[in-house]
Amino acid sequence: MGLLSDIKEIFEVDCLYEVFDVEKTATTNDIKKAYRKKSLMCHPDKAPAEKKDEFTRKFQTLCKTYDLLQDEERRKVYDETGDVDDEAIDSNRNWDTYWRNLFPKVTLKCVDDFLKKYIGSELERKDLKKYYERFKGDMNKISQCHIGYSLDNEDRLCSLLREMIESEEIKDYPAFSKETAASKRKRRENLEKEAEEVASNKARSTEPENDELSMMILGNQRKRASDADKFIADLEAKYSSKKRTKSKK
Repeated sequence: MGLLSDIKEIFEVDCLYEVFDVEKTATTNDIKKAYRKKSLMCHPDKAPAEKKDEFTRKFQTLCKTYDLLQDEERRKVYDETGDVDDEAIDSNRNWDTYWRNLFPKVTLKCVDDFLKKYIGSELERKDLKKYYERFKGDMNKISQCHIGYSLDNEDRLCSLLREMIESEEIKDYPAFSKETAASKRKRRENLEKEAEEVASNKARSTEPENDELSMMILGNQRKRASDADKFIADLEAKYSSKKRTKSKK
């Protein structure tokens, strides 16, 4: 299969830009930020055993898509013709090495710091509203995209949506207001399983900044980082600071 077929199957989109939720006019830096956010959610090294292949394929497809769009000439050809030239994509390339050369290490502290600032913020509210409208009230889909979505805060998020409905800020979709008990129960069982995995790994971890654990948490969040620009900025700032400190020694 080619790249366009892969993004259609994996991300259910037809356009390379839609893979990263950016416009065709997006700058290279915007695309890189979006790529970072998406790729953090599906790094294969941190995937549950039963989802290893799924994460690997998604991760590699993200890398291939970014690699094309960051290349000025290849991007221009794609914009003008829609051609991705699959033969130019190195099928043997080590995409994990490619990714690690681009981005800093993610630590558990960075994840925790971001979530503390994000949860309850205006940005979180805007994200929730956006996903509610995009998925027409389908909480199962919202739970897979909204960063920080967990069993502990589902009731709070639902209450926030009800407030927006009552104030007529958003439409009352039946998928939300008339969701079946079975649908809620299945979603909450999945969220409970995620929480147990994180708690178990935290208990086993002896490192205050455990990269594996932080990536696992991000892996559980799946795509839940669509608008986490602050998260990316925090990581970059921390990384740059550490690099400068080391260079002075």
